[in-house]
Amino acid sequence: MLQQKEKQLYFIKVLNKLLIYNTDDDNDNTNSDDNIVIRINKFIQDKTGLSEKQYWLSSGNKKIQKDYRLTHYDTIEVNLRLKGGFGFSLSDIVDAVKDAILSAIDSMFNPIKGPIGDIIKMFLKLVKLLTLIVKGLIWLFMFITWFFVEFLNPYNLVTDFLGSMSRLIRVIMIMMGDVIFGLFRAGLNLFGESVFTGLFGWDDQSKEKYFKRKNGKNSNGKNDNGDNDDDCKGSNCYHTDYRNIPFSVIISTILMPPLGILMEFGIKYWINIIICGMLTLMFYFPGLIYALILIYC
Repeated sequence: MLQQKEKQLYFIKVLNKLLIYNTDDDNDNTNSDDNIVIRINKFIQDKTGLSEKQYWLSSGNKKIQKDYRLTHYDTIEVNLRLKGGFGFSLSDIVDAVKDAILSAIDSMFNPIKGPIGDIIKMFLKLVKLLTLIVKGLIWLFMFITWFFVEFLNPYNLVTDFLGSMSRLIRVIMIMMGDVIFGLFRAGLNLFGESVFTGLFGWDDQSKEKYFKRKNGKNSNGKNDNGDNDDDCKGSNCYHTDYRNIPFSVIISTILMPPLGILMEFGIKYWINIIICGMLTLMFYFPGLIYALILIYC
């Protein structure tokens, strides 16, 4: 049983024409590669009228013999034989001479090809080393130039010294000013304590009225004001009468009701202070009334 042949195309250049040989158009039903060249020669002879002695075939600069194996889509060139020639063209002679020259050059330089490659690599490394040395010398030159021109420049040295001295003097003056103003504030607080405590502090009342001694106790161990004098322990104690509201508390209550409660009762009444503040935000008077009720009742 004959094997069904596969479709193959070949492009044939002959006499400035391009022919396409399709194996499907061939009446030969065999698929052997041994007679493909014979069939192509028969196709060329049918299309051009040339005899097999008038031309020879080549593909990829290689001469096609009868046992040459072609592949799908190969391009085949038809080369006419020269009259009186020897069965080969001028291109064959040029290719043979070129191959001979290249082979001679390769055989001549093959022994020294390895050493020459090593020499070239060493030369490239030397060039790289010289480049690094040149860059280092340029950097050193720029550093020396900066050191002597910029760093050791007398003008820059004087300018930096004067700038440092001015900043140091400024810091010293600020420190002295802080000390002087601190002493001034301490003296002002000490001198004006009696004035400011009368305006926004506890009232100073006469010694004679609130001078307490231990022999002024009643049968319950308390003095006439209802206070225990054991904390005084023989020393002089000055108290504001617990039945009187200090003037500073009254002024603070009028200006800011929550502040009056804080001065009268302290931070332990924080919930009342918050309530008074919320009432004060409601057009002031509810907070003022609430504070006066707490202080006087």
